[in-house]
Amino acid sequence: MVPFLDSIGFDSSVQQIFATLAHGGTLLVRDLATLIRSPADVPITSVGTTPSLLAAWLDAGTLPESVRVIGLGGEVIPPKLVERLRRLGHVRKVLNHYGPTETTIYSTVAWLVDPRRPGAEAAGEADERAGRNLGCPIQGTRVYLLDADLHPVAEGAEGEITIAGAGVGRGYLGAPERTAERFGPDPLADEPGERCYRTGDRGRLLPDGTLEFLGRLDGQLKIRGVRLDAEEVEAHLTACPGVREGAVFLQPGPAEGELLVAALVADPQVDLRRLRAFLGPRVPALLVPAGLVRVERLPLTPYGKEDRVALKDLGEPEWFRSPSPVPPRTDLERELAVVWKQLLGRDEVGIEDGFFDLGGDSLLWVRLQAEVRRALGVEVPSDWGPEPGTIADLAERLEASSGRHSSLAYPEPAIEAILRKELQCLAAWQGERTRPDALIVTHNASGARPGLFWCFQGFEELRELARSLGPDQPVHGLRSGYLVMEYTEENVKGLAMRYAGEIQALQPEGPLWLGGNCQGGTIAREAALRLREAGRVVSRLFLMEQGRFPPYDGPVALIFGQESHFNPFGRFPDPEGLFRSSYPAGYTVDLVPGAHGQFFGPRNVGRLASVLGKRLAGKS
Repeated sequence: MVPFLDSIGFDSSVQQIFATLAHGGTLLVRDLATLIRSPADVPITSVGTTPSLLAAWLDAGTLPESVRVIGLGGEVIPPKLVERLRRLGHVRKVLNHYGPTETTIYSTVAWLVDPRRPGAEAAGEADERAGRNLGCPIQGTRVYLLDADLHPVAEGAEGEITIAGAGVGRGYLGAPERTAERFGPDPLADEPGERCYRTGDRGRLLPDGTLEFLGRLDGQLKIRGVRLDAEEVEAHLTACPGVREGAVFLQPGPAEGELLVAALVADPQVDLRRLRAFLGPRVPALLVPAGLVRVERLPLTPYGKEDRVALKDLGEPEWFRSPSPVPPRTDLERELAVVWKQLLGRDEVGIEDGFFDLGGDSLLWVRLQAEVRRALGVEVPSDWGPEPGTIADLAERLEASSGRHSSLAYPEPAIEAILRKELQCLAAWQGERTRPDALIVTHNASGARPGLFWCFQGFEELRELARSLGPDQPVHGLRSGYLVMEYTEENVKGLAMRYAGEIQALQPEGPLWLGGNCQGGTIAREAALRLREAGRVVSRLFLMEQGRFPPYDGPVALIFGQESHFNPFGRFPDPEGLFRSSYPAGYTVDLVPGAHGQFFGPRNVGRLASVLGKRLAGKS
């Protein structure tokens, strides 16, 4: 089964459709947002897409384990993505397809992952060059590296990638001058009449005979697999009042991926907000710069031409920031702000800041929908349009669609109201309960091992962790205060006391194992304190993805994501000293793969379960 992800207007759709059907496969027609939100058990076996879309799918944690073959194209593959793919145990083959639309569909292929080919990973070792390896020409295709006079360059030297063979198109319809610029006779053909296409891409031949992509010769840029003409964007830039000169280039943004940046020689009053407001109605969203660099003059080559290579050395761009961000007012707005910060790589966002103004795009909007569903348990309808607007806009629409206005925002409700709201949220949680109004839901209840009480953010986390720990490990699921309460001291203590009572009833004797992730860790710590006051022994308190470390004088097991913004080894100068002062009875620290919010997906939950299993067994 192969998902049909590309627009019918892209040449790669031809391969997705006909290669799948010609081999007797099934074509799954589903939009990306729906696919990312779908359960990870959809029986997809092969995927063909761009690196950006695949990264979004991996981040959502819903790439099915049935996937065996992944074909990528349209963009340079980031080295981090290559590494992530090589760690996917279920994927047998990852291919990098290269080929402009003018030489439909692709012309070369590199084998990035293939356990049956021991030398395959030589096509790009785990370094910065991994995703730039284009491999070798496919059958019926010839690839040359030529200089400006169409002569082959010396071995190992840089040249323009030129493609000849059966895939070369006839030219551009109704544009003979443009056709003559790029298409022409094959200078190295054995037979007369053969034609070639000059791609405008720079490349060189590596010692192993494979081709490496080095960049563009002209002003073309590529974002999300779409080619843009830099000169077209720059013509619009210089039309903006107050702008004297302008150039655009790609630069890594605050989050993952590259964003379009404008370098301007302009009057002081021209800022990023004014520039975006001017360009927004005039050009597609992809052509609106997300960042700005001010310069006194644009860099030039010794021949007086614009030096596009030097543009990236002009300094750190000014990314959009609200001059006076409006803080969140409700629980829902606060939770949405956390998700926005993570996806957009921002330290601060205001509820009136536009998603696209902060560097978001349509792909990040798809990821945002999946993340809101995972973290908040709230479904974002796929027909809500191409962008979320602001946090305030999105929160208002979510409240209206869920019909839960009062449950999404109120200041400090009584504990009775919190418990009532918790029961409403827990109604959809599947599992065993001791009584209908119980707040704890158990999976693997017949397991022989001591039970693990864990405070989750949502039901999917309970289900996946219990499944990964195995049927012999009972997992008692508690729910944090997501969407039902403010995290005041009074509310946290009230909810923790209720949980402590249920834990006592479920396991009236013997040592206890408690834990929680994110806000669930706050509840778990308070419940552990209440249980110890009642004379119970808490063998170990698991605190996962915590940003604060209030004191606790019992044994603690700390867990952080390696790529998470909560990872203390990238935040504090001496995290071990902080832990020693906060946890005098002893502590352990484990790092698991993934960023915040990704640990219970199929890609990472196995590693998390392995760490928990080791600690539950008392191993160091």
